[in-house]
Amino acid sequence: MTFSCRECGRQLPNPMKSEKRNRCVECVTGQKVDDIEGKKQRTTNTTGEKQNTNNTERKKTPKHYHVSVEPPDYISPTKTAHIFAAARYNQDDIEHHPCSKKIYQYAKKGNDSHQDYLSEKINKLYQCRIVDDIHCFDTLCVYPRSERREVCSELQALARRLENKFDIEYRQVLSRTTTTTAQKKLGEKRRWKNPRGTLTVQSNVMDEKVVLLDDISTTGSSLFWGTHNLLEAGAEIVISIVLGLSYKQRQSVNTLNDPEETVSTKI
Repeated sequence: MTFSCRECGRQLPNPMKSEKRNRCVECVTGQKVDDIEGKKQRTTNTTGEKQNTNNTERKKTPKHYHVSVEPPDYISPTKTAHIFAAARYNQDDIEHHPCSKKIYQYAKKGNDSHQDYLSEKINKLYQCRIVDDIHCFDTLCVYPRSERREVCSELQALARRLENKFDIEYRQVLSRTTTTTAQKKLGEKRRWKNPRGTLTVQSNVMDEKVVLLDDISTTGSSLFWGTHNLLEAGAEIVISIVLGLSYKQRQSVNTLNDPEETVSTKI
């Protein structure tokens, strides 16, 4: 896989990528790398060794989930929302599903004792599926709460941890303009219509690649409208990452086991 250096504009292999705002090693260090292809060769083992390494990586790679959310026929925009999840969420049996219980207690009840655990879950999702992808994302935004101008403080804390660890800027570019009924209180059809017209993009996102962060996705309707608004405002690419993807999600869910299954392979 390759990436585009923001400073020199060259398309380079990922081994040349530094940790500084999508710049190559040469631009960051000022030192010339003799031969990029030679560098790639030196980091490649023999066929048998490489196969063993790949097998080891697969064993170490945590399982994640992806769903492409398309609106029902009675919703006019035809854009697709891509949601990547750190775990599945079982709201009907929380007591017997430890990860679901932690997500619920942290995101819905404000129990900070689970912050480190969930931060590690979302960090691994970001590390495995986004960091080494060909798409270099610029902005991280928390999906707003149903109340006007409100944002979940627990998700903001996770967003700031992601910002500090990875090469992405947390900006609250999406805002709720009108208080709406909480999605959990609605049936599926009303869930799709409820968020429409209640969101606004309050900062410039023209040509940016944006990551939306939310706690739980059930139908994907909320994140669909967030994606729609950002794309309409000029964002180039929008994806969503969530702590938990509900088992009530009716659209086809892909289980990601392979470390090569990054964002670009799914969108």
